[in-house]
Amino acid sequence: SVASPTLPRLTLLQPRWPPRCSPEELRPFLHPGLCASGSVSSFRPCLRHPSSQKPSLTTLLSSLRPSVVIDHSGARLGEFEDVSKVKKYSIPEEAYDQRQDSVRSFLKRSKLGRYSEEEQAQQKAENSQRLTEEKAQASAIPVGSRCEVRAPGQPPRRGTVMYVGLTDFKPGYWIGVRYDEPLGKNDGSVNGKRYFECQAKYGAFVKPSVVTVGDFPEEDYGLDEM
Repeated sequence: SVASPTLPRLTLLQPRWPPRCSPEELRPFLHPGLCASGSVSSFRPCLRHPSSQKPSLTTLLSSLRPSVVIDHSGARLGEFEDVSKVKKYSIPEEAYDQRQDSVRSFLKRSKLGRYSEEEQAQQKAENSQRLTEEKAQASAIPVGSRCEVRAPGQPPRRGTVMYVGLTDFKPGYWIGVRYDEPLGKNDGSVNGKRYFECQAKYGAFVKPSVVTVGDFPEEDYGLDEM
């Protein structure tokens, strides 16, 4: 048998006021739209204000403020806002591939996406065209030349071209650059394979389209002294 989960213990704090008070004194405790019975018309209290000229308790309770709820579950504020800490269900690849009610199964039956021969042929042609363009751009960037890298959303960075060609970590042509300052991501190696030599954080691999070769003298940003 499966044990029922323990629910958080909640405490309801009802507003309190003196037994003898005027409607104006009671008004700060009230809020429109809430009544003890859920309906103003169905609520019939037997108490009235001593003065017959003042509203009955029924009228006052028609705008009763909601109760305050205190959580005693022990959960910390924002504890589950980071979804990386939430345990997620995962299914093995083989088991998912055998399911008939999955998105993958639907795409296979409908021959859509990567299961469409026409789309696959078009994607292959586009990749081939992109590779040809990158090869032409890379051939105009000789190893050892000074360069400036202008990647989208990043400031210009200068360095020296150390590698030009294909890589094992990603498809296409890549330019290995040794920056003048520690503005890179590696030391010229990726996933254990070395493509060129440089200090840690000085090396980076970028696409040929963001590399400009020319007379770019070395600039000192003072990052080595930090």
